[in-house]
Amino acid sequence: MKKTIASLVLFFSFISFSQSVDTNFQLGINGFNSTSEIRKTIIQPDGKILILGNYLNYNGLGNFGKLMRLNSNGTFDAIFMNNLGTGFDRADHIELLPDGKILVSESSECIPYLNGAAVHHLVRLNPDGTIDNTFNLNFTGTNYQNTYKNQTFHPNGKIYVIHKTNKLIRLNSNGTTDTSFAPRTIDHIGSFPNFPNVFFIKIDPNGKLLIGGQINTYDNNTTNNLIRINEDGTLDNTFNLPFSCSGNNQYVYSLDFIENSKILVTARIPSSSGTVIGTVLRLNSDWSIDNTFNYFEASSTKFLLRTVVQPDNKILVSGYNTSTTNGNTCYFKRLNSDGSYSDFNVSGVFSLNNTNNSNVDTYISEMFYLADGKILVTGNFNYCQGQQKRKIVRLNNQTLSIDEFDKVNIRSYPNPVNDILKFECKEKILKIEVYDYEGRILSSNSISENKINLSDLKTGNYILKLYTEKGIMNTKIIKE
Repeated sequence: MKKTIASLVLFFSFISFSQSVDTNFQLGINGFNSTSEIRKTIIQPDGKILILGNYLNYNGLGNFGKLMRLNSNGTFDAIFMNNLGTGFDRADHIELLPDGKILVSESSECIPYLNGAAVHHLVRLNPDGTIDNTFNLNFTGTNYQNTYKNQTFHPNGKIYVIHKTNKLIRLNSNGTTDTSFAPRTIDHIGSFPNFPNVFFIKIDPNGKLLIGGQINTYDNNTTNNLIRINEDGTLDNTFNLPFSCSGNNQYVYSLDFIENSKILVTARIPSSSGTVIGTVLRLNSDWSIDNTFNYFEASSTKFLLRTVVQPDNKILVSGYNTSTTNGNTCYFKRLNSDGSYSDFNVSGVFSLNNTNNSNVDTYISEMFYLADGKILVTGNFNYCQGQQKRKIVRLNNQTLSIDEFDKVNIRSYPNPVNDILKFECKEKILKIEVYDYEGRILSSNSISENKINLSDLKTGNYILKLYTEKGIMNTKIIKE
C-alpha cells in the first residue's frame, strides 16, 4: 500500500460535548425491525460490526437468524451474510479470535442449525463467515451435555469455556479437549438464580482468569460473585474481593482493565443500609478500592451494565431503570475521571427508550467509543432523542463550548504505519498512549524523541493520545 504523510490538525482537549444522532450511519430504509434484539456486539479491527441477537430482521430483507455483520458505515456486509446462508437458528455468545476467526456457542438443549445443517454447540467461523472445518470438537453428538454458555481465548492458545453442566473446561486451539485440564464446577446456590449466570470471562495481565456473574461456589469452595482462577483451573485463594457481593440479586456484571493498571467494575452490591444497588467501582492494581473515585447510586431500581473509558479519561456507563411507568428506560451516563457526572445534561444522563409497552425488555447491550470520537450504542431500543433508531445508533460528539485553545499542526508519517511512526511538532511530545477502537488503553510510553514503535500492534485502527508541553491531543492512525 502506498504510504502517505498525514497532516493532522489536533485540538487541546478542554472541550465539553453533547450527543446527536449520526445520520451518516447508513442503516438503509428501515434498519432493524422492532422485534429484533442485539445482545452482543463486537467491532473488528477493520471497523466491521459483528452482531449477535434475536430475530435479526434487517431492512426488510428477512430473518438472518442470530448472527450478522455490518460494514463500518452501517451498511449490510453481503459477502459475510451470503456465506452464512440462512444463518444460525440458535446462538448465545460470540468471541472474536486474534486471527479474525469467530467462535459461536449455543446453550440450549436443542440441536443448533447453521444454514439448515445441524452443527455442534460450539462452532468456529472463518473471517468471511464460512465454517472452519479444522475446528474439531472430539466428541460425538449434539445433545444437552455438549452445550456451551460462554468462552474466552487465552494468549496461551487455549480456549476456556463454560459447559452447560456448569463445568469450566479447556480446549486446545483446534477444538479438541485439553485432557491435562481437570473440569471445575461453577455453581450458584440460593433462591435466585437456581443456576450460575456467568456474565464474563476475562484474562488478567498475569494470564489468570477472572470470572464474574451470579456465582457463589467454585470447585466446592464458597466464593463471591467475582473469582480469579489460575491457568490450571485451581481457585486463586490469594484473590480477595474488596467489597461484598454474594447474596441474592447481587452480581458482578462487567470488568475492564484501564489506565494506570486500575480496574473498573459494575455490580449490584449491598449499600450501607442493606439495600442492593447498582454501582460502578474503581479498583487499584492490588484490587483494593480506589477512594479517589466517588460514584454513588442510591436507587435500587437502577442497574448498571457496561463501562467504556474515553481517551480523555471520561467514563461512559450504561444501564437501565426499572421504575419508569412504561417499562424500562435504558440510558448511558458520562462520568469524569473522579466519578462525578460529566456532561450530556445536568444529570449526565443520555436516555434511549422502546415503546409504551411495559412488557418490553429495554437495555443497552454494548457501547463503543470509536476512533473518530463517535459513540456506537447497541441493544434493545427503538427510539433515540425522539427519532426512530432501532437497536443500533451512532452518535456524534458535537462541541457545545470550547475554551481558548491553540491549534497545533502535527505531521505524522507514515500513516498507515508498519513499525515506526514519526511526528513533526513544534512542541516536545512527553508521552504517548495507544487506545484500541473500543477506547481501551493498550500501552503508555514516555518518549525522548518524537517517534514511537508500533510494530507490536495488530492490523487495525487506533487512537493515539499525545501529551505535549502545552496539553493533551488525540489522533487516529492505521496500523498495517
